Amino acid sequence: MKRTIVTALAVVGFTIGLAAQGGGGRQGGPAPNETLSQTFRESHGRDVAYQLSLPGFKIFDNLYHVGVGTGAPTAQAAPRPAAPARPPIYPTKQQFEASADAQRLVAAAKQLARDDLAAEFENTCSFTGPERAALKRERLGLPPMKDYTVEPTKIFDNVWFMGLASQGAFVVTTSQGLILIDTLNTTEEARDILVPSMQKVGLDPAQIKYIVLSHGHPGQTDHTGGANYLQRTYHPRVMMGTEDWDATLPAQKPERRLAQRDVDIRHGDCATARVVALEQAGTK
Repeated sequence: MKRTIVTALAVVGFTIGLAAQGGGGRQGGPAPNETLSQTFRESHGRDVAYQLSLPGFKIFDNLYHVGVGTGAPTAQAAPRPAAPARPPIYPTKQQFEASADAQRLVAAAKQLARDDLAAEFENTCSFTGPERAALKRERLGLPPMKDYTVEPTKIFDNVWFMGLASQGAFVVTTSQGLILIDTLNTTEEARDILVPSMQKVGLDPAQIKYIVLSHGHPGQTDHTGGANYLQRTYHPRVMMGTEDWDATLPAQKPERRLAQRDVDIRHGDCATARVVALEQAGTK
C-alpha cells in the first residue's frame, strides 16, 4: 500500500510542475562526494532537449517509457566556460504557490500522505517536484553529502537492491539465471561495488543472463556506465530501448565506453517480461 501511495505522490508531483507552469544521476568516477559537476552541467542541456523530444512508447507488457514532451530535438549551443542556461524544468516558488491547480493537487496529495508519508510528501509536492538530495543541498548552498556503498538488500521475493546511496542497481534471481537492471556509473563501480555485493549474498555474477538498462542520458552514464565491463567479463545480453541506444552511443566518451549495442527494446516487445516471469510462473 505504501509503495502504491508513494508512486501516486510522484505522479502528483510531476503533474503539479506542469500545472504551475501552465501546462536528473550521479556523475563522475567513484569519487567519495556526490556533486553537480561542470560535466553534468554541460551535458544537462543536451539531455533535457533529448527528453523533451521523446513521445511515450511501450517497452513491454505493462512497462512504458514516457518522455516529457513531443517534437523534434532542438539544436544545442556549444558548451561555454560558465554553466549554460537550461530550459526551466519546474516553476518558480511564486508560480507554484499562485497556481490554484497546483495547490488543489497538493491538498489532495497531502490527504493521501497523512503522517506516515510526510517526508515523501515534502520531497515530492514542492515547486521543484521530486528532487535528489545532492541537488537540493546544492540549491540550498549546503556542502555535498558523502556517498557510500549500501549493504545488499533483498527488497522482496527474488529482487535485490545493490550499489551506492546515490545510485543503485537491481538483481532479479530466477531459476534460469540472473537479470541485472542498471549497472551503476563506471567500470570501477561495477567491478568494485556491484560484483562484490552480489558475491556477498551468494549470487554469482557469471550467472547474469540479461542486463536491462532502464534508460540512458546523452553524455552521462549513471545507469549504463558499468555495462561495458560486465558485458566483456560475463557475456550477458544487454538490452535497452532503441531511442536510448540511439541517443547515448554517439555521445559516449573515449574514457568511458558504453556497452556494445546488443538488444533493442522496441514498442510491443515482451521478451524481457517473459524472462522475469520464469521464476514467478514456477512459484504459482
